[in-house]
Amino acid sequence: MTTSHARSFVGVGLFAVAACSNHATANGDDGGSDPAADVAQWNQMTTALDARRSEFLGKDVQELSPVGDRVFWYDTTRFDFALAQYNHATNTRLAYTFSVGAGDGHNYRASASLVVTAEPGSDPVRYHAYDTGAPDSEIATTTVPKQPGAQWASYAVSNATVYIVDSSVAGQTTLLRWVPGQPPAAMFTLESLGVAVGEFQDFDVDGSTMVFIESGRIWKLDLTSRVATSLMNRSEVNGAVEFRSDGVMFETATGVMFYGYSQGQLVNVRDQINANSFQINPTFATAARYLQGFTRWQSFVIYIGNGGVFAYDLPHDRIAPIVLSPDRSDLRVDYRYPVALDDGTLFVTGLTSTSGATGADGPTYRIDLPSVLN
Repeated sequence: MTTSHARSFVGVGLFAVAACSNHATANGDDGGSDPAADVAQWNQMTTALDARRSEFLGKDVQELSPVGDRVFWYDTTRFDFALAQYNHATNTRLAYTFSVGAGDGHNYRASASLVVTAEPGSDPVRYHAYDTGAPDSEIATTTVPKQPGAQWASYAVSNATVYIVDSSVAGQTTLLRWVPGQPPAAMFTLESLGVAVGEFQDFDVDGSTMVFIESGRIWKLDLTSRVATSLMNRSEVNGAVEFRSDGVMFETATGVMFYGYSQGQLVNVRDQINANSFQINPTFATAARYLQGFTRWQSFVIYIGNGGVFAYDLPHDRIAPIVLSPDRSDLRVDYRYPVALDDGTLFVTGLTSTSGATGADGPTYRIDLPSVLN
C-alpha cells in the first residue's frame, strides 16, 4: 500500500443502521455504589468532555466521508443532494455546484485530486470526473455499459486514477483503469485471479491495494502482484468497511471484525471491547460497551458505545471516553456516524431530543482526538 491513510466504503445494498440504543441512564449498578454520586460524576465528566467538542455542521447533512485530511458530505437541504467538502489542512470549505445525481440516484467517490460521479439513466452509463479543488471544473467523461440489476457499475477513486468494475459480460468481472483524459483500459478479470465471483457488491482502492466484497465475502487484492487474499469472514459483511496500511476492519452480524495483514487472521473487536473491564463507575458499568459504528485513527478504534463515543486502543486493550451522553431528563444526545481524518480530527453527529426519545437529527461536532487521547 503506498499510503497510510484510511479508506472507507459501505457495500451497495448492505448498510443497515443499528437499532436505537440504551440511553446512558442507569445501564448497570452492582449494588455497591452511590447512584446519585455516580450520576453526578458522569455529568461532571460529560461537561468536561463537551468542552473539547465544537459544532461543525448543522442538521441538514448526511454521510460524512473522510479522505486524508478532507471530509466530504451531502447537503440535504433540497431533495436533490449537493456535495460539499472541508479541507482541514487549509481550513477551507467548498460547495460543489455540479450534480451528483437526482433524488435517490446520488453517488460519488473522491480523492484529493478527483471527484467522480456516475450519471445513470442510459446505456452505457456516463461517468464524470471533476477537479476536487474547484466548485465545477469537469476534467473528462467516459462511459461503461449498464450493469445487470444496477444503475451504474461500482467504481472507486485513488489519487488521480479511477477504477471501475464491469460485470456486464456474464462470468467476467473486469477491473477497468481510467485516467481521465484517456480511454478506460481493462486490467484483468477477478476470475483470472482465482476468485469465483458470485455477486460483486462494492470495493475501494488505495494506491496498490484494493478491498472488495462479493456475495458478502471480503477480499484484499494487491494490484501490483495481482494476488487476491480472502479475509476469511464467516458472516456476511453488512455495513461499513475501513482499511489502512495495517489491515481491514468491517461490520458483520457477529461483530466488528479486524483482519491484520501481519497476523493473517480475524479478530472480533466488538467482543474484545465488551470483555474489557473499563467503566467510569458502577452505575454506568455498560456505558462503554460497543453499540454501533466505528472509525479508526492510529491504533484506536473510535466507536459508539451505550453511553457516548469511546476510543479502544486495539493493540493495548484500553478504552477511553471521547464524549458522553448527558444523564438528564430534559436533554438526550445519542451520538452516531463517527469519521476521523488522518490528522486526528473526529466528526460525529449528535442526535438531540428534549422529549426523552432518540432524536431524529442534530448537529455534527468536531473533536481533536490528539488532545483527548495523547
